[in-house]
Amino acid sequence: MCDIGFLIRYWPKIHGSLDLTRDIAHELADKLHEVYDRVQFSTARGNYIKIGSKWYLQKYPVPIIKIPIGEVDVNLNGVSFVTCIHLKSLTEDFPSELIRFKELNLETYGGGDLHTFLIP
Repeated sequence: MCDIGFLIRYWPKIHGSLDLTRDIAHELADKLHEVYDRVQFSTARGNYIKIGSKWYLQKYPVPIIKIPIGEVDVNLNGVSFVTCIHLKSLTEDFPSELIRFKELNLETYGGGDLHTFLIP
């Protein structure tokens, strides 16, 4: 059950945080529109958010920006980019190319054990 006292005490901050995610998403959509012809702002439900080391289902809508190469999700814990990489397009150099982006939080899903190979 939800802690009503917490909601009453913090609802303005919760509201402000959710509004901030929407504002960031709209600003990103405007910037992305400078690069891509097709930019669609939308929301998605059923996403997951990582809190600590665990993933939690988000039952509330999350702002997303769809672009031709994937989508950008704006969340309470950051901004993420989701794209598809087809197995046929992978080369031997692909893991070393990913390591160049080690300052980013890269995660893979949907690829079985691929993540252990690609990201040290």
